[in-house]
Amino acid sequence: MGSFKFTYILILFFTLCYCEWKFDIKDYINLKLSKHFVISTNIAIQNYSQMLTDQLKHGLHFHIHLNTEEDLQIYIKTKPERLSKKTKFIIIENDENTTTLTHPNKLVEGFITKEKYGSYVIGYLEDFYFYGKIVMTDKVFYIENLKKYIDIFPEYFNTSYNAIAFERDFLSSESKNKFKETYYLKPQDVDHSYRTISKRMAVRGKLCSLLVLIDYSFLSIVHHFNTDSAVNQVLMAVEEANSLFRSTDFDENGYPDNIGFYVKYCIVEKTRRSNLLPPYSGTPMEAKLFVKMFSQNNLLPNVCLGVAFTGQSFKNNILGISYSPVPAKIMALGGICGLYLNTLAVSARSSGRNILQFIFNLSLCHELGHSFGADHDSTKKCEGYLMSPQTPPDQDRKHFIFSPCSKRDMLITMRHKGQCFEDDHDAFCGNKIKEETEECDCGPVRDCWEFDKCCIPHGRRNACKINRDYGYKCHPSQGLCCTSQCQYANLESYGLECKNFQKACPCKSNEKNCTCGVNGYCLGNQCHSEECTRVGLEECSCPKGLNVTNCRTCCFSKTNSTLTCSLSNEITRYAVKLDRGILQHLKKQPHKNKLQNVKYGFYETYCDGSECIQLYFRSVQFGEFCTSFGKLGNCSVNNVCEIQEKLFVYTGIFDKRLLRSGGILKINHGFNALFVLYLAKYIVLNL
Repeated sequence: MGSFKFTYILILFFTLCYCEWKFDIKDYINLKLSKHFVISTNIAIQNYSQMLTDQLKHGLHFHIHLNTEEDLQIYIKTKPERLSKKTKFIIIENDENTTTLTHPNKLVEGFITKEKYGSYVIGYLEDFYFYGKIVMTDKVFYIENLKKYIDIFPEYFNTSYNAIAFERDFLSSESKNKFKETYYLKPQDVDHSYRTISKRMAVRGKLCSLLVLIDYSFLSIVHHFNTDSAVNQVLMAVEEANSLFRSTDFDENGYPDNIGFYVKYCIVEKTRRSNLLPPYSGTPMEAKLFVKMFSQNNLLPNVCLGVAFTGQSFKNNILGISYSPVPAKIMALGGICGLYLNTLAVSARSSGRNILQFIFNLSLCHELGHSFGADHDSTKKCEGYLMSPQTPPDQDRKHFIFSPCSKRDMLITMRHKGQCFEDDHDAFCGNKIKEETEECDCGPVRDCWEFDKCCIPHGRRNACKINRDYGYKCHPSQGLCCTSQCQYANLESYGLECKNFQKACPCKSNEKNCTCGVNGYCLGNQCHSEECTRVGLEECSCPKGLNVTNCRTCCFSKTNSTLTCSLSNEITRYAVKLDRGILQHLKKQPHKNKLQNVKYGFYETYCDGSECIQLYFRSVQFGEFCTSFGKLGNCSVNNVCEIQEKLFVYTGIFDKRLLRSGGILKINHGFNALFVLYLAKYIVLNL
């Protein structure tokens, strides 16, 4: 009776359905009649291990012959380690756990030398060969190990070819696959109260930690027991998902929200006898059974999400399956930051054959979307995006990004279930967010070459720096002193000079007149207005009590051990009166002959006997340019110089935003959190 009662409660609060991405391998792997070609990606070097430790740090070149008129020279170097630099590797072998693993070959990135700013290369090295993705201005090639498809291409066995290249436009145009359903846990509406969502969750620079499980079938069948190869394929897929999420503007405020991933644990099964997943079966398995057993892993409460990669085929040609908080509500147990149902699984095989890397990556991104709360894009307004029930028919950009509908649902989920996200303190070049160590960030390579050639894309030398080799001086994201053509703004008519606006303090020790910012000079580590520094004083923010009608500059003065912040012309008058030597010093300065526009200020005359000097002081009205501590701003209606913050991104390069996020969440106040925990565990064990 007790068991029946508990089951009744379970049905009352939750409904369960599952989602499957059906895949007919014949749609893709009828390669005898399709566009493809086999190639060699050998990197000519004598000492492979030495190459990994030495040459890749500085970069190396190799040639590859794709379906083009000539060989392509490619430059690659070690990719900055972000996804796996904190990873704890756990090897399961002979029923024992080992936490020591020779670090897998690092991912590499680079570009085609003849398309330096219009191409991107990412991949990994296995033995002496390159595998990965090559992005060109009009094509995308996936370079995969020929061994994975030797049953389809037996004629290439024991030849000099090691790889097969696929073009993504061929892949997407041929696909007719359909997404069905994934595991959705849906809380029922029972006596809910409402509360509104806060305007914006502080999600910039947040990381979702991953438990990655590479099972025995993925290692043995897909990668022939090559651990490095298996780990690198997984990292490639996670990197693709990471780039997508990092550059997505979930809250539609004009800036990406920098939500990313890192691999906290990587478990590699080297034995058939592991009890972490169902035993491998040569026949397709129920996907529900697979993800159910994975959800019992003891490490899951320590991570945001668990992702299992398998070579096990699922019934009905399902490739991916995940628990998902759909609809996106606070009591939805599945998906991110759950304790037991924060899992998803991706298979690398269907119908007894390996699937293509492109489909593998797409499947992971799609299932991660479900885990973050995105439902399928079933409405006409949002059809054709990544979460569409149908894979993309062409290369349209929107097929590889989240729709406004998906972003809205994912934002709600993150706001109310993202408590396990971790702060990200490192800059990530390529997320469209300009971080501390960057001058600019144009995002993915395609956005850079189409919209923002002023910025060097990631994967290049000096990535996320201004592309000065092409004559660009600055970036519009840096503020008002840079034009949309990436040149210094000409504000001479305003009496302002922008050429130094990027220069910060302190100065080099050998500089006498240390200029900084806009019309500023360095005093120590701080840039101050010339109106203050020329009399040896520091700038200060004008106090509210001053009776002024324009935006002015104020300086500190010290009287009887008391610091006072006053208007610059008043302080100058007082300083000259106290010390006549200041006037002699001012006469020697170059500014005395510089004529300024009295529309934006005024002159005051200071005399020493028969010789006089005129000094200019800025005074601008509402809406005009003003300066504060060497920064350029606009005068506000309250006569305060408001500095335009350096934008995270150059918003002009992005499409118009379709929606503004918002909505209402329903909360059941009577639903005990501890009961939710027990109920979640019960679901995992009794599905």
